[in-house]
Amino acid sequence: MNFRDLTEYLDSLGDKFIPAREIIVYQNHKVIYHHKSGFSDVELSKPLSGKEIYLIYSSSKISTCIGALRLVERGLLSLEDKVSKYLPEYENLNVLDNGKIRPAKTDLLVKHLFTMCGGFTYNKETENLKPFKNNKNATTQDVIRALAKDPLIFDPGTHFEYSLCHDILGAVIEVVSGKTLDKYLRDEIYRPLNMNDTTFHLNDEQKNRLAVHYVYNNENNTLNIGDNLFTEFHLSPNYESGGAGVYSTTGDYTKLVDAIACGGTAYNGYEVLRSETVAMLSRNWLDEVQLADFQQKTGHFGNGYGLGVMMLMNKKPRNYKCAEGVFGWGGAAGTKAVMDTKNQLSFYYSQEVIGGPECTYEEHQHNKITNMLYEILKLD
Repeated sequence: MNFRDLTEYLDSLGDKFIPAREIIVYQNHKVIYHHKSGFSDVELSKPLSGKEIYLIYSSSKISTCIGALRLVERGLLSLEDKVSKYLPEYENLNVLDNGKIRPAKTDLLVKHLFTMCGGFTYNKETENLKPFKNNKNATTQDVIRALAKDPLIFDPGTHFEYSLCHDILGAVIEVVSGKTLDKYLRDEIYRPLNMNDTTFHLNDEQKNRLAVHYVYNNENNTLNIGDNLFTEFHLSPNYESGGAGVYSTTGDYTKLVDAIACGGTAYNGYEVLRSETVAMLSRNWLDEVQLADFQQKTGHFGNGYGLGVMMLMNKKPRNYKCAEGVFGWGGAAGTKAVMDTKNQLSFYYSQEVIGGPECTYEEHQHNKITNMLYEILKLD
């Protein structure tokens, strides 16, 4: 296997305002490619070491959904359960319909949280959430229970909208498990896989290893330093965002995606999920209307959406080179997890830049990396 072209491409991303790039590719629990290049600061004074910690934003959703599915496997949670069984505040939800508030016509179910079909949005500045912003005593559950007061934009289960659904799922996990989301995920996933730098709460040593967080300015094509210690997804000082609050290293998170790509069992024999649960997670759960919403709103034509991940259903719309059935998800600052159970192949890519120069969907670094990797490996 000759990865020269992929290496050259990754190195070239430094000229496209991505200071730090790292990728680890696994096949059947073995690293077949690992490359890091660039600097953890734009001043080019701190070369990448491979121990950098990244705020992974929506890549957090993968571990949150896996954590919830472990409860499903134990019979402690069902996809068909009403969310109000665990969070009573979600019993009588309202919908904003043509400017008027009315009662929701359908119940909010746990599966609607997994699939982003709950009717919520990503508005984090509502009047019901603002009081928690500086409240050091507010818990994750406090915030999520207050969110139930906000009207939905559609009846649960009728459409798709990328939203705070996985944050609500995180609160459900807390109720069912009796633990905070951070402790539950550490006990169930991170610690057994030796993911020692994956957390919602950084210690001082970990803060010193944070990759500098950048925001790309399209007006003048420059990078501005952003604040990744207290992000917009921290809805209260102690809030643990199941959808966007995890910090991790490339080496850590790739252990989880490798396990899922290998049917749910990790390199050390630990069963993260049963193989049948992985199959359930990675199939399309959206109906025709919801699928049209997902593709049109995200641009992921040819893809469906499962229990927290998108999966490839049709290569043609975006000229994918990878196999149909490949699934994964990414984060706002550029992290990306890709899993392929057919070939027991996975990779995890890290960077820490919000935004970037305009490009076609096919030319985005996530898609370029995926296509190049499959061409190199001659897999489909």
